Amino acid sequence: RALLEGAEDVKLFGETVHVGAEIRQMPGISGHADVNGLIDWIKAFGDKPKKVFVTHGDDEVTEIFARRLHDEMGLDSMAPFSGTIYDLKANNCIYEAQGIRITKASASPKASKAARAFQKLVAMGQRLMSVIRKSEGIPNKDLDRFARDIQSLCDKWDRDDI
Repeated sequence: RALLEGAEDVKLFGETVHVGAEIRQMPGISGHADVNGLIDWIKAFGDKPKKVFVTHGDDEVTEIFARRLHDEMGLDSMAPFSGTIYDLKANNCIYEAQGIRITKASASPKASKAARAFQKLVAMGQRLMSVIRKSEGIPNKDLDRFARDIQSLCDKWDRDDI
């Protein structure tokens, strides 16, 4: 809603992001079309999109659909994982994040909580890498402070007794 109302900045995962895109609303489009409905919808475009990002659904399904758009319709498409950085203006991928395999939770609620906590930790590690990549070019003193903060955090948690 904030994007539709013209927000210049939005918060994503606790981080303020400047909106540099032109936002368009497509009234009458259901957010719950099946794969054939989505294919029909894209076929109806007079001018085909230059790039298609498939971002909603299970990882495997989004990857299959992106391949289908490419193979059947010749569209430049991808199913990016969270953390992927793409320069829309230059039309190139700056950083392609890797997915995290999610396994079925075990029967034990304690083990399931531990698995979710670990998955969250891995996701935060990916976010940290994204922030690091975006830090290129900031003043050296800030980079040094950032590196010291990360080193301190690593020293705190890199223990043999964990």
